[in-house]
Amino acid sequence: GATPQQNNVFRSYRYGPNYEAFEGRDLTPSAPLEGLSSFECDLYPEQGGTSTLENVPSDLSIQAYPNPASTNVHLVHNEPGIWKVFNGRGSLVLTIEVQDASSTLVDCTEWPTGVYVASFQPFLLGSKPSTLTVSISH
Repeated sequence: GATPQQNNVFRSYRYGPNYEAFEGRDLTPSAPLEGLSSFECDLYPEQGGTSTLENVPSDLSIQAYPNPASTNVHLVHNEPGIWKVFNGRGSLVLTIEVQDASSTLVDCTEWPTGVYVASFQPFLLGSKPSTLTVSISH
């Protein structure tokens, strides 16, 4: 529904109070953003009944070669995850799910000449995506 009272189901990732991005910030709850709240919500309950995300160290490494490419490009990754490639207008041109750390060969013969953005999102919860540019020249 359109009203906040009908939108009671949502999913969000939580970060623990010691997450480095919160350092020096006031995390005290304030008034509801919309309407009046009819329930209480403890952000960090005493009993630890919820899970939180901690800082996840990642040694993510991605590469693309040859760059520029004309017929094929190798997308190299050292973790399982999802590659997404976008053209210069922001349209998604390729999605590939990879289950291991390796190199993925992509046929780019049908792609128009231009610059593309390749984004890799690791499956590891809390990991941030990494991006690089790939030039296609025929």
